[in-house]
Amino acid sequence: MKKLMTPVAVLAALALIVVMLISSVEIAAYGNFEYYQKEYEKYRVLDDVNMEMEDLMHVTREMMAYLRGNRDQLSVETTVSGQAMDFFNEQDRFHMWEVQKLFIGGMRLRAMTAAIAVVSILLLAAVKAPMRRLLPKAFLWTVGILMAVVLALVIWAAIDFNTLFTYFHLIFFDNDLWLFDPATDLMINVLVEGFFMDMALRIVLIFGGMLVITSGLCVGVLAAGCKKGKRNGIKAAALVLAAVVGLQGIAPLTVKADPGETLVSPVEEFKTKHVDHEFVFPEDWPEAPEINAGAAILYEATTGTVLYAKNADVELYPASITKIMTGLLVAEYGRMSDIVTYTRDAVINNLEWGAMTVGISVDEQISVLDSFYAMMLSSANDAANGLAEYVSGSNESFAALMNSRAKELGAYNTNFSNPSGLFGADHYTTCYDMALIMAEAIQNRLFMSVATTMYYESEPTNRYPQYRFFYQQHKFKPNAAHAYDGFVCGKTGYIDESGNTLVTYCERDGLKLISVVMKDNNPGHYVDSTLLMDYGFDNFKLCQIDGTLLSGEQDTDYLSGFDGLFEQAGFSIEENMDSVIIIPRTAELSDVDCTLNYNPESKAENGNIIADIVYSYHGMTVGSGTLEFVPTKEEFSDPKDIEESLEAEETIDETEGPTEDESKGKEVVVTLAQVMLFIGIVLAVVVVVIVLAVYFNPGRVRARRIRRRRKTRQIDYKLPDDFL
Repeated sequence: MKKLMTPVAVLAALALIVVMLISSVEIAAYGNFEYYQKEYEKYRVLDDVNMEMEDLMHVTREMMAYLRGNRDQLSVETTVSGQAMDFFNEQDRFHMWEVQKLFIGGMRLRAMTAAIAVVSILLLAAVKAPMRRLLPKAFLWTVGILMAVVLALVIWAAIDFNTLFTYFHLIFFDNDLWLFDPATDLMINVLVEGFFMDMALRIVLIFGGMLVITSGLCVGVLAAGCKKGKRNGIKAAALVLAAVVGLQGIAPLTVKADPGETLVSPVEEFKTKHVDHEFVFPEDWPEAPEINAGAAILYEATTGTVLYAKNADVELYPASITKIMTGLLVAEYGRMSDIVTYTRDAVINNLEWGAMTVGISVDEQISVLDSFYAMMLSSANDAANGLAEYVSGSNESFAALMNSRAKELGAYNTNFSNPSGLFGADHYTTCYDMALIMAEAIQNRLFMSVATTMYYESEPTNRYPQYRFFYQQHKFKPNAAHAYDGFVCGKTGYIDESGNTLVTYCERDGLKLISVVMKDNNPGHYVDSTLLMDYGFDNFKLCQIDGTLLSGEQDTDYLSGFDGLFEQAGFSIEENMDSVIIIPRTAELSDVDCTLNYNPESKAENGNIIADIVYSYHGMTVGSGTLEFVPTKEEFSDPKDIEESLEAEETIDETEGPTEDESKGKEVVVTLAQVMLFIGIVLAVVVVVIVLAVYFNPGRVRARRIRRRRKTRQIDYKLPDDFL
């Protein structure tokens, strides 16, 4: 049992150090919120995000509460550039959800290591181990070894903080959602690189202070007199127990009893209550064909008008038309020249027997572009899984991204649980939602370049030395059984639970029609889609707004009194002539009514917009537009401004090396690095000096010599012969 005393003592010391480290992180992050305000002022982030300090601190507190598990969702309404908006976008939410898991995981680790430290000390006490010497020595030796590691990290941070920061994320995160674009993400403009360097320095100072104080206490215990050994051993154990308990409560969390229950994954977070849409058509609306599919919709993409709907809000299994959303996200997040290395999960574990694949092997390396074609043309489920892991690291994370994007598009009755469309009880969508998703996808040029391809040959790979051939599966393509004039692209789908599903996009006469049929049979899904497309092209037409629909509108009468003032200012008020509406072929533009909204949502995108216009035909919305200020006088820039701008550009082109601001920034970084390096070296030196002082103290050396002499001294108790 004595042989196990030292390992148990080292385990207790190591557990205590882990508790200290995690507590240091928590104290640094939550100990004083004024620290954040000072950092924001130091790096002038208010100018970058155009916010008030009060609003930014509110966002900070809510964000930190979310990391502690006190908020189920990270959505904070605030004011940015004078506009009310949610501070966090979807990428922020996904990444911070993973940070939340990491943080609460750290809290669990701290509780576990604290328990290990307590149990180890109680075990040593039970076997009557010499804790006065054993525990302090174990702690000091462990700290000495740890400080070598800390010193190496400090030197690394001082030389190249960016690389260290990158490796940290690569170790703890399995995706690239932590890579933000300052042009579109507010959070990265607030939490700048200098902030993270300062926070790292803050953690090092707190952690180092804890180590130095605890090491000093250990030295004090070791330096105590030998006669007080037993009492000091009890004190040492009590001291360590108190430290463990104290550090567990030094910055108490207000998380719920089971932190795991408070974590809401983005997959669950974006599930919403069912939303019903009213698909009510005017009495004189063209008569629709008889559709046999369980659910169907015909949607005009330019105006966003539903021309036909049957059970369009019923939640059904989509099968492989899911890949439209997967393809959209790959087009938005992927780089086509990147290489996807396929994992066992992608090509085996996340597939089911009989699933459509193109035979990709484990560890096979295929470009994103070739994988994209395999998924969209051949409906390859293994390619879909690999692309999902490429974008988000796992199928679950990618499903969260899919659901978030769906909600952005208004697809509130959709929940995806995988990227391929294989069966899942919680994997469902509606015809209406799929029409919205397809309408967004056809606006993406990269998606369209792949989806409209009829035939593609992929390059040989490290595991497959031959070409793979992918063909368009949609039978609306030319020379196919159901070839259709105007067909652009689409996606097929089938699993036993869903029946046949089909999304089709066709263009003709300016109309951009999207049909979706679900819960159909084969070839019924092509027959129904043909009927829908014929219905749309034969019975409807697009009309360009000509500026006459607002004439005589009472809503605009009050504006006419300002015509003279507007003309003098060089402006007129007009309908946006780029707007189009869709109406039956038998109707006229004069049959259309319009309604104005003088609190337009579109004003955030265009400051010249006065009102949003909703065009309706017999009560049904058939398009939208805007009422805008339009300049009537040509504006010219001041020649002096142009000249100064050109001179500034020439100066920038001719100047080599960093600007003054950049130099200042670099100077700050170097200063922080030097400080961190200095502190690391000082801490290491202090610990080494303490250890050496303990083991080479003259008094202790002398005491050890005396003990050794006592053990080897021979005492003769034989009495002299003449004693009696």
